[in-house]
Amino acid sequence: ANQAYAFEQGEQWSTKELGVLLERGQPAIVENEIRPAKERLIGKIRKQRTNVTYHGRNVVDDPKAAAFADLHRHIDYVNGYEFTEAAVSNDMLIGGVGWLDACIKESPLGQPQVRYRREDPFAVYYDPFSRAYDLNEDARYVCRAKWMYEDDARLLWPDKANEIKQSIN
Repeated sequence: ANQAYAFEQGEQWSTKELGVLLERGQPAIVENEIRPAKERLIGKIRKQRTNVTYHGRNVVDDPKAAAFADLHRHIDYVNGYEFTEAAVSNDMLIGGVGWLDACIKESPLGQPQVRYRREDPFAVYYDPFSRAYDLNEDARYVCRAKWMYEDDARLLWPDKANEIKQSIN
């Protein structure tokens, strides 16, 4: 996945290859034929935007089902879901996996809100022995780990500077 992201960003020549091109006096031309296909697929994903709807088991449940559908549309609207979905789809098309985090956060007024955000695919680690498309079926674990520079950690927790330094070394 790391190589796929580098390739997508235009880093398609190795250091050795760049050296050979420099000796020849040739420019390092990059023609990314994958990007237009990826952009087209993301456009299709955005265009075929589906609306989640709910149906009651009987006529009495229909008003509740309509309220749930309205709530779902509101949550999507508040979160700018179409843009988050495009970012997650981009990750999926480049590296093979994309992560959408849905969580409850407090609003500025202290009210709980459902929030969506794209998660960095390099920050999520899951059971390598999982074979199901849906990780809920057979993955024993899914972990999220945020990496941080040592100096940033020491600035955040100056009273723990020694422990941070010892954990790194």
